Amino acid sequence: MRGAGEDMAILPRVARIRIHPVKSLDGLETASASVSQGGSLEWDRRFAMEDRLGRWVNAKRYPSLQRVRAVFDLNRREIRPGFPGQAEQSVPLEPGEGPLARLFSDYLGFPVIVREDSRLGFPDDTRAYGPTIISTATLETAAGWFPGVTLEEARLRFRANIEIEGVPPFWEDRLFTADGTPRIFWIGGVEFHGVNPCARCAVPGRNPWTADETRGFQKIFSQNREAALQRWSARVRFDHFYRLAVNTRIPPEMAGKWISVGDPLTL
Repeated sequence: MRGAGEDMAILPRVARIRIHPVKSLDGLETASASVSQGGSLEWDRRFAMEDRLGRWVNAKRYPSLQRVRAVFDLNRREIRPGFPGQAEQSVPLEPGEGPLARLFSDYLGFPVIVREDSRLGFPDDTRAYGPTIISTATLETAAGWFPGVTLEEARLRFRANIEIEGVPPFWEDRLFTADGTPRIFWIGGVEFHGVNPCARCAVPGRNPWTADETRGFQKIFSQNREAALQRWSARVRFDHFYRLAVNTRIPPEMAGKWISVGDPLTL
């Protein structure tokens, strides 16, 4: 248990908010974000790509997507993708087999279809479909496990939605429980339910700009993650240690409320 003095020193606040309008493409930092009708952040993973057989076209399956840059203008519903060696051009951010789908079809060499879900988006974890949360200190610590990896590179590797400052490394492990019941907490005026530590895929193990693999990434990460497990971390929730950040849910009645940089996180 923490003492009173330690409690007073912990002042968790939102440091950054990042949404990813198209699943597997670059994120977009924003000062605030509203809660969607489905309980995600508006615009986060709102669009995703599929092949003609309905299989996800994402960076987990197609690492070359990590070499594509993307700039978004959400007010105009436009995206400017930057493909290696090609001039950039703005196209409508829209579902179907239009200009955006054709650009990625040409790049990948097979037909791509763009899907849209404005209510919830396309989360990786359909049980915990809300924003992922991590602390700045955790990202700094994880970056230090790999020579040459900067804090910003760690942010791009782990792609969390909400970054919390003012807390020690792995403080966010307080946001889920040992028995699996949701941990209720608030960011500003928005209620969250913390669900579980986020299992990672192959994407964090690659350079986010070049898609080059970091040799031994998963093994090195897992060994260090286990060694760094804190007394407040529910070890029973780690069937493996390739987990970082916290998956959440937001209750439906929170739809339309806003989260902003500087908002406090309260347990």
